[in-house]
Amino acid sequence: MTAMTEPVITFFTDLFYCGGEFLVSWCMDLIPTIFMVLILTNTLIRMIPSRFMEKAAELASRHLLLKYMLIPFFGALLLGNPSALTLGRFMPEKDKPSYYACASFFCHTSSGIFPHINAAELFIWLGIARGIEMLGYPLYPLAVRYLAAGLLANFLCGIVTDRTTAFYSRRMKLPLADTPDIPEASHAHSPETEDVSKWHEIRITAGRSGYGGPLTVKPDSRRSKLIYVTGGGIRPAVVDRIEQLTGCTCVNGFSSSVPDDEIFLAVIDCGGTLRCGIYPKKGIPTVNLLPTGKSGPLARYITEDLYVSDVSADCIQPAGNRTEAQKRQDNGLPARLSRLWAGLLAAPGKGCCLLYKASQDSLHTVLHTLLPLMGFVSLLTAAVECSGLNAWIADRLACLSPSILGLLFLGVIISFPLLSPVLAPGAIIAQVTGTLIGAQIGGGAIPAALALPALFAVNTQAACDFVPVGLGLAQAKEDTIKVGVPSVLTSRFLTSALRVLIAWLFSFQMYP
Repeated sequence: MTAMTEPVITFFTDLFYCGGEFLVSWCMDLIPTIFMVLILTNTLIRMIPSRFMEKAAELASRHLLLKYMLIPFFGALLLGNPSALTLGRFMPEKDKPSYYACASFFCHTSSGIFPHINAAELFIWLGIARGIEMLGYPLYPLAVRYLAAGLLANFLCGIVTDRTTAFYSRRMKLPLADTPDIPEASHAHSPETEDVSKWHEIRITAGRSGYGGPLTVKPDSRRSKLIYVTGGGIRPAVVDRIEQLTGCTCVNGFSSSVPDDEIFLAVIDCGGTLRCGIYPKKGIPTVNLLPTGKSGPLARYITEDLYVSDVSADCIQPAGNRTEAQKRQDNGLPARLSRLWAGLLAAPGKGCCLLYKASQDSLHTVLHTLLPLMGFVSLLTAAVECSGLNAWIADRLACLSPSILGLLFLGVIISFPLLSPVLAPGAIIAQVTGTLIGAQIGGGAIPAALALPALFAVNTQAACDFVPVGLGLAQAKEDTIKVGVPSVLTSRFLTSALRVLIAWLFSFQMYP
């Protein structure tokens, strides 16, 4: 009995010990660096408003180089995965599959330098990078060339997807619009259709203990509703005052719902911090009856141009009723110097708060995303190694991985349209394959120079299981999704070998 159980006990003992060694090694070598990069990147993300990226995407929707290279790259950098895919809503319907095709790849090829972009699938990069570290080579040449090769390969992927989208659109007889459908731009009203005199502008200032503002708001025929979420639905005097001055329609948020694109102003009475940022995050000006300032998890959206607190009925005045003396007082030199001095005094505190919040976000990513993945991959790698399965898989990979022709073939197999959605979920196959190839590189069985094309070969299926959802994030119409799914899968297959070949060309003189 002992003779039978001893091998089992030994196997599990070795499994846990080996897995622990892998985990500790990764935590010691990678976590500190990743954590520092995450803090810096999250700080930059908080400093750059998301509205900037949205405006840039809107302007770039008609320029090929901007649309399929710069916007997806900076979208991935600033917004991460999958938020970068939402910028596709500014593209014409016929371009949304192409934008998705290149943007989803950018969320992978940039991870060597910017690990925050796609932390959940970072082990595709880390698995192969580990092999380079085992050889004692620096990682930065691989990371930089991964990014550079991705810029070209992902751009070409967008162009090819244009062609496959046009093909499937004709074949399925589903024509797609070639102009952006942006609500803010497409619903302009002429004087003949809009009664301008019906709406009136108001100015809302903060109370004695308040923050933000002043807000100058005016309803129109598209955004004519005020939503109030206050005191269990009790209508405050502030709402009556705003309705009287503007001519808007007031809606009780506790009993009715209003589409966000119909709301011109929100009124709340929140003493906490979470709800204060919900409407500003959507770009809706918000009035808080309580003196709650800029804090909480959504603090970066609580800005003076979208939020004002400690508001009473006396704080609301018609915008045109300010006296010349009041205007001179607000724009005079003493007032401007006072605002400048207040800003200078608040700057160090705001900077420290910014770094602290970025550190919190980074720690959350490390604890809730990276460490669980490291634990999973460590245990899986240990199981493969202790069971001898690594030798069996290595023998099969050895037939493909040590040569560029083999990697080209591997990329084609992984990107095959019928297999790609099966292999893609959570990029598990790519992560495991990358880890095994990294071990072969570290052991000398695969040349270090092939690390870059190997990264592209194992990840040619990037986000194939996510195509319908990703197009949905871009607010694609039903016909666009029907056309986009086969279009993206086909373009992945057609460009798989090209992507590996581009990576191979970029890998020359990278390592001895």
